[in-house]
Amino acid sequence: VPLISKGLNFAAKAVINGRVSAEFIIDTGSSFTIISEKMARRIGFKDMGDAPRYPVSTTAGEAWLRLVVFESVNVGGAISRNVEGAVSSYLGENMDGAIGLSFLNDFIYKFNGKKKELTLKRINGAGPLKGERGREWWSVKFGRYSKAISRYTSYLQSHENRLKARNVEQENSEKRFTENDLKKIIRYYEKLYRILDKSAQIAGVPESWKAYP
Repeated sequence: VPLISKGLNFAAKAVINGRVSAEFIIDTGSSFTIISEKMARRIGFKDMGDAPRYPVSTTAGEAWLRLVVFESVNVGGAISRNVEGAVSSYLGENMDGAIGLSFLNDFIYKFNGKKKELTLKRINGAGPLKGERGREWWSVKFGRYSKAISRYTSYLQSHENRLKARNVEQENSEKRFTENDLKKIIRYYEKLYRILDKSAQIAGVPESWKAYP
């Protein structure tokens, strides 16, 4: 995949949901694939105020992302589906978005700065493929979503227990999750898990492939 120099960063052309094309910074430090609010409108995301909030640290302090799911992300013909995404209001004025690990971790990726190239190779591992993916890919994906659901459910239970002990509503702060935030994030990952499980059923993925080692 050809890369484009953007100051100290590299960018690549990407197509979101099969119809909206733009240049995205490649950001291995971001868990999510992030788009600007302008890009979100182009893609067709609406009512973002009801989307799950997720806090991140920036050079300007703490900011909140709004979580979304991209139907597909295509970088140079390498396609990942149902990608964890986020909408950000803090991206630079001339930035459409950033390709993060939610896309990159679907592949074995390698940068060549001199040639300005990004190589993306599917993670399949040894053995048979189901739905064009190997056991390793399926197990890692199921494991990621299961762990996220478990982690945020644990946070929610701890939060509720603190409220019961104090018998008062915890003060809302822009620097911490609220109970509603946690519930929305849990539903977000439950949705991703259901989508993945449906794809696995169609592909005939064995139950043993869904267990992360």
